[in-house]
Amino acid sequence: MNGWNALPNGLMLREDEFSWQGAISSGGRFYLRRDKSDPSKITDFLFGALDDRQIARVFAEFIKQTGGLLSERLAFTAIARLDAGRDEVISKYDRIRAIVGHSAEILGLSISDSFLETSGREYLAIVVFSLP
Repeated sequence: MNGWNALPNGLMLREDEFSWQGAISSGGRFYLRRDKSDPSKITDFLFGALDDRQIARVFAEFIKQTGGLLSERLAFTAIARLDAGRDEVISKYDRIRAIVGHSAEILGLSISDSFLETSGREYLAIVVFSLP
């Protein structure tokens, strides 16, 4: 992948003036994007073909490599449109919550709360950490 820096664990990183992006070297349509102007926002989180434990390991490394947790809250934007079916919204939220829970364990953190919020025409998944 052109312009990407490969890490030994398979995580590939690149950045531009607006964000950090992560992918995996084996492909699989896995993709992450973290907003530089507000690092508490994960603006893209595509799972690809990885299982949740693999995603959690890669996500934890992505957070470490892009500055760590700078606040107690992460917002996963645009997880579903407001007109999406309830089952779709809950399924995406539950999967993000489970993945981030595993990532928190890897990072030695715990989650104190998580919930859905709305913004414009989309749902956001909010995860709140208990920071040391």
